[in-house]
Amino acid sequence: MSKKYSVILMRDDTSVRKFRIRPFWIKFFIALFFLAVTAAALGGYFTITFYQEKRHVREDLQVVSKNLEQTAEELEKKRNIQKIFETYESQDLHSFLTVNDTRRNIVPPVDLVEVFEYKDRGIVGVDNVQAGFNGDRMRVRLDVNNMAEGETISGRIFLHLVRRDGQQVDLDLDHDDLDYAISRFKNVDVTFELPEELSPESIFALRVKARDDDRRLLYSETFPLSQIQVS
Repeated sequence: MSKKYSVILMRDDTSVRKFRIRPFWIKFFIALFFLAVTAAALGGYFTITFYQEKRHVREDLQVVSKNLEQTAEELEKKRNIQKIFETYESQDLHSFLTVNDTRRNIVPPVDLVEVFEYKDRGIVGVDNVQAGFNGDRMRVRLDVNNMAEGETISGRIFLHLVRRDGQQVDLDLDHDDLDYAISRFKNVDVTFELPEELSPESIFALRVKARDDDRRLLYSETFPLSQIQVS
């Protein structure tokens, strides 16, 4: 005769109840309990493992995306340089590169990407650029256009000169007319003294940059004097 365990249940409001359970069922429920605990532990382990793997995949994807963005920026810069060579007069670039080539052992090499880098975020546009000289004074006129319809944009225009040896000279001009707060467009007209180390003959191009109030670059382009100089 097989053994059985007696289970007695007592409550104050009911009579005593007695159950007889075989040892098999006790072992079964104990095994089932440990199986459930093991399954819960394994589920937690695999959940943490999958989460860590997903995090690593996400981090790898961010690195790949960043590398793709950098590659796209480099390709865009190279396309801009190609457009510049196709657009600007060959005589201008030949003069620029020849002067730089004769001085390559004296000054650092010129980075054409930096000199001619073009940026346009579609917020500010610059056109009708003109430049002229009166002795050692230079006059620059241009139009600043609001490309963001339906809102007013504000910031400041910065002017830089590119010498014939490829070196850039930042002009720290204190002209209120270089500030803009426009809903459509603004005409900019400034006249200034050339830095002592520069003469009209030593200047190859004018570089124009537009920044917003937070100093973020919105637009930049280089204009050879041969295409914008007026008498």
